[in-house]
Amino acid sequence: MPRHPLWLLALIVGALACSDPPPTAPRPPAPRPRLTETHFTLANGLEVTLVSGPCAAPVGVVLVHGAGTDHDPPGRSGLARLLGAVLTARAGQGRSITVARTQIWESFTVPAAGMSAALDAAAARMARLDATDDELARAKQTVLAALAARRGGDAALTAEAYVREAMRPARGGGWGWGRADEIAAVTRDDLNAFAVAALGPRASRLVVVGRIDPTTARASVEAAFASVVRATPPPIRDANEASVAGTLVFGDAPAALAIGILVPALDDPGHAAFALLATRLLRAPATPRGWTARYDPTVDPDLLYVIAARDALETPDAAATRVRNEMMALLVPPPTDEDAASARAHFGAAFGDALFAPARCADATLPLATDHARRAIAGLRKASPRDPGATTAAELDDARRLFAPDRSAAIVAGGVIR
Repeated sequence: MPRHPLWLLALIVGALACSDPPPTAPRPPAPRPRLTETHFTLANGLEVTLVSGPCAAPVGVVLVHGAGTDHDPPGRSGLARLLGAVLTARAGQGRSITVARTQIWESFTVPAAGMSAALDAAAARMARLDATDDELARAKQTVLAALAARRGGDAALTAEAYVREAMRPARGGGWGWGRADEIAAVTRDDLNAFAVAALGPRASRLVVVGRIDPTTARASVEAAFASVVRATPPPIRDANEASVAGTLVFGDAPAALAIGILVPALDDPGHAAFALLATRLLRAPATPRGWTARYDPTVDPDLLYVIAARDALETPDAAATRVRNEMMALLVPPPTDEDAASARAHFGAAFGDALFAPARCADATLPLATDHARRAIAGLRKASPRDPGATTAAELDDARRLFAPDRSAAIVAGGVIR
């Protein structure tokens, strides 16, 4: 074997060290974080959605019961409000109760470690209210005070309540905030019997969103709710016809104006175009204006309100015309990217996948749980009916007509209503 000088060997080793390493296979990209949805129904009828993934703490829980003010029994208009008042008084900090036309919503957040105990407590409320006479008496005071505010005590609340009745009248001769004589007549037995039917699992829906293990969470849900009796929900009352007829006046000192605009349903093809226009009314204005727009997708998902003070020198019709003209002027310009982004924020439940991304869950869990519940109630899952950024000119023209005087109601109200 030939011998090589040491300096030659060193040169060869150095050259090898400086040469490029052999190519290696590219590493696969790291898996992107995602949300996992699990849907199931208990034997007693409770529908459940679990959303798990890289979410913020704490866990968001929404329990939607399938009865509301439209289910008040004949002669007991206001019963759902009384139930909501009792639940609210018991709720404590961190849990909110919302009474809507066809649902009662219970929403709260809880640390993941305390989720099982919180679900057990929710199931106990669902199974048995057992309200006391004292609780009923306090609930009557609360509901009657709210009713008085909407029967002339507060002009803006009165106008809003009456425009709601004009556009979406309470069923069966009831009234959305109850009737004082019928509220006064409610007994403890009435309330407890209604609670078993209204809160029961057969027409209810549970949504849990957070950094949870779906298998463990499902076991907790089943342990808490599976034994709750499958009660028959209260029947919904017969519908009444809407009474939209120009500008209506209520009370002896009408000081506030409310305009009600119908919101297309989540699964309506026109919902996206409507949202694109309505968001201009809902956004904070660059310069002050004499009216505000309000939309609560939980309490009144099918109505958008525009509320204004009436100038004492204006006739009711002049006040309505002034606000309508200002409102309609905002709807004329073509949509912008800002409009689309704002529509997704205000009307998020309609616009599917982008708003159910991990980034949104990492921000907060309860809004996401609420949107999942709204979509499930509307029969929607992942698919989005239409994104607001993809609306056509014809769709926008159709949506503008929903704001017109012949498609909306204007109420001027305040003072004593006889």
